[in-house]
Amino acid sequence: DTLFVGPAQILGQIRINALADGKNLIMPSAGLKDGFFRLHRSTIPFARIRVAVTPKGLSQCADRLSFEQLAGQNISILISDALAVDQAGTRIGHGQGFFDLACALLAETQSLAPSYSTLAVLPHDHISNTPLPRDPWDVPVSGILAETGIRHLSPAPHQPEILWHALSPGRIRKIAPLWQLHSRR
Repeated sequence: DTLFVGPAQILGQIRINALADGKNLIMPSAGLKDGFFRLHRSTIPFARIRVAVTPKGLSQCADRLSFEQLAGQNISILISDALAVDQAGTRIGHGQGFFDLACALLAETQSLAPSYSTLAVLPHDHISNTPLPRDPWDVPVSGILAETGIRHLSPAPHQPEILWHALSPGRIRKIAPLWQLHSRR
């Protein structure tokens, strides 16, 4: 019932389809700066869906979620874009780590379903045969979402977590949910 879909332009049609199918949609703000937003299909007129699923449309059509509201969202599928993915599910994005951090924040707030899936959309349907570099905070993907359907992968189990020692104080202050969690610690 509830999907997380990143804000990348390539994922726009997926966000539209999710709402058109009656799903709830969780979207991060740009750079996670303002946290997470929820779009309810039942509250968005069909003619406004295309605008609602854009980063700019979030402020007009979505509810910003507090940590208390995030808890229990039961997000079953998380979708992001990728530049490359290998056989083990290692995903290379744009180098900012926002998808991995979003997964860690959602895990921290107990927003993920017990058996959630992570999917990557590639600009082409090619999985690298060469292992890609993986950092400790990287969240592997369990499948590739392609025009031909889903290609399942078998990544090693991984529980997303916030690795505080790897985050600079400046980055923590710039991302509202991180700052809120840090302040509660």
